[in-house]
Amino acid sequence: MADKKISELAIATIPLAGTEEIPIVQGGITKKTTIDSILENSEPIGKIRIVDKLGEFFTDLATANAYVSSFTLAPITNESYEDGVYYFTVPNGSSFAELDEFLAYVGAYIEDTLGLINAFSVSAFELNTANNILGNCIFGQGAFGNSSGHNIVGNCTFVNGCFEQSTGNNILGDCVFANNGFEESTGNNILRNCTFGIGGFLSSTGNNTLGNCTFGEDAFNSSSGDNILGNCTFGNFSFTNSSGINKFKNILLTNPTDSFAPASAGRFEIYGNIGTDETTNYTNFFLTSTATIWADKSKETINAGGLEGDLATAQTNGATLFFGYDNSFSFSFYQEGQFNTALFGGSNAGIWLKRNQASVNYFGITTGISDKTSIIPDYISQSYIVPQRCKISSLTNIQANFSDWEVVIFKSDNLSGLNAVEVYHLQYVGYSETISDPGITINSGDYLHFFFKRPVAGNSFYKTNLIFETI
Repeated sequence: MADKKISELAIATIPLAGTEEIPIVQGGITKKTTIDSILENSEPIGKIRIVDKLGEFFTDLATANAYVSSFTLAPITNESYEDGVYYFTVPNGSSFAELDEFLAYVGAYIEDTLGLINAFSVSAFELNTANNILGNCIFGQGAFGNSSGHNIVGNCTFVNGCFEQSTGNNILGDCVFANNGFEESTGNNILRNCTFGIGGFLSSTGNNTLGNCTFGEDAFNSSSGDNILGNCTFGNFSFTNSSGINKFKNILLTNPTDSFAPASAGRFEIYGNIGTDETTNYTNFFLTSTATIWADKSKETINAGGLEGDLATAQTNGATLFFGYDNSFSFSFYQEGQFNTALFGGSNAGIWLKRNQASVNYFGITTGISDKTSIIPDYISQSYIVPQRCKISSLTNIQANFSDWEVVIFKSDNLSGLNAVEVYHLQYVGYSETISDPGITINSGDYLHFFFKRPVAGNSFYKTNLIFETI
């Protein structure tokens, strides 16, 4: 064939089959390839992609364009479609809020890694089951409600009820939520630098990790998941009726009179500071709570030689304090001046302890250990729940104004004290100390029952620390 210029060649028949051979220059050498080979190795130029493999919204380029165009007035460019994936570009700051329920009730998903879309209307991604990537958006009410995918979202603003009852594991940063964000959610979410209105994570059951967040009222109210929180600020009634294991770096409340964790149970681990200093900052800290609080050992003496002020308040309000995180921990189950003759009158008498209080009744001791354990069911509210596997190491800082007394500690796997087993027995008779410590393992979740006895009326007990060794 005679040489011809490109301008002299005949126009190819459209559409192309893809198998046609064309010349290319590779490494300075002219070679041949097919059109299909070039297309298979090229990248789409569209900056956003929507994946709809099941054809729930579109099946080709025309139907994909029509679907997206119904949600936005922005110009759509750089379009392509291949195997259920629609690629396109819109200008930065484009709104997709012309209609509700964008990608709702389906398994299709969108990836807008550059954050070109800035707004969605109501119920966008409700009941969506896929993994979406979005940024720099404002979402209408109910976005991601009941969704089950694992979404990545950054720099977004959410109206009420977003991620409500969601079950996926989502990652969000620098977001602002109105009310009830993540209410009744069950997924394990990671959030950083987020701000919540009322009811954030209300009644949630998932295990969430949150750093440097601010919460309004009723955050984590009635929640039961295990949460890790960094430097967070909480509004009134946060963690009301909550359970599970919650870990904090530092705790700040919006107002000094706000209530924190009232009627809560479970375990709270506080690794840093509470409030702005070590004195009492919050007067309504853990009101009527049965929770266990763990804090650093330094908090036992950090307040002018005494207990950190807010922890002392929590103990007075009903919480149990433990100190230490390593191979040993302790807690003080009595505060000075509250276990006195008015509560503990009569000779040869016994009484059960509850945190920093004593039972209002005492009873006569006529026999031995069996007599003590038979009384446990009548004082079930005087029990502690052990947070981890351990054994009792020692009883320290006992202060009493007499020389003949007895302390016995029992464990049981039930609140009623049925089949209680003695795990520690300390007798102090005539200033001669006798300790009987069987060294029995105490398992996480076991109940401990504390019994004090004194032989003579008119004597008083004071504060005591119990030291545990982890196993």
